[in-house]
Amino acid sequence: MTTMEIINSFEVIKKVDGNFRIYIKVIAKQEDNYYIGKWRDRKQLPNHFSQLEDVKIIPTKTRRPAMNSRWTTGPPTGDFYAKEPAFQDYVDPELEERIEHEI
Repeated sequence: MTTMEIINSFEVIKKVDGNFRIYIKVIAKQEDNYYIGKWRDRKQLPNHFSQLEDVKIIPTKTRRPAMNSRWTTGPPTGDFYAKEPAFQDYVDPELEERIEHEI
C-alpha cells in the first residue's frame, strides 16, 4: 500500500434517494501530486492512499487563467493580500473564469 500525506479533510452531506449520506472528502498528497477522494469513516482518517474511494487528481499545475497583457505581477512582499483557490476549487470546471473575475 502507498502512503500519503493528508492535507485537508471535510465532511460532505448529500441527499441520495431521500436519505442523507455523510462522508469525508480527503485532500491528499502523494509524491508530487495532489488528490481528492472519499472516505466513509468519520472517526478515523485513512492511513493509505489505496483506502480512498472515487479518487481524482487535482490538476494544480495546469489550472490557471490565460495571462492577459494588461495584468501586472505584484511585488514579492508588501502590504497586500494574494487570494489563492482552495485545493477543492481546482476540480471546479469553471475555476479559470472565477479567478479571472477576481483579478
